[in-house]
Amino acid sequence: MKTAETPARRRPVLVQVAAGTYFWCRCGATAHPPFCDGSHRAASAGDVGPLRWKLDEDRELPLCRCRKAARPVSDVAGDGALGECADCGGMRAS
Repeated sequence: MKTAETPARRRPVLVQVAAGTYFWCRCGATAHPPFCDGSHRAASAGDVGPLRWKLDEDRELPLCRCRKAARPVSDVAGDGALGECADCGGMRAS
């Protein structure tokens, strides 16, 4: 089940993330966005599975929710400014 894309969904969400390995949902079926909960197995997600990524330190990160981006973490310049997401046309941290 894919969730309809809304302007709010195209904005990154700031998440406090502890160091570790994570799986970023790319199918939209998860009940815990932006993280994968395995729902793609039951949904007709085809070959779309989660993207595995690792964080070496605890950080607050802007995580992309458009599911079209090549990576889960929006580009960060350090000033918290928002810019255009090249992948979805929405806003992402830049």
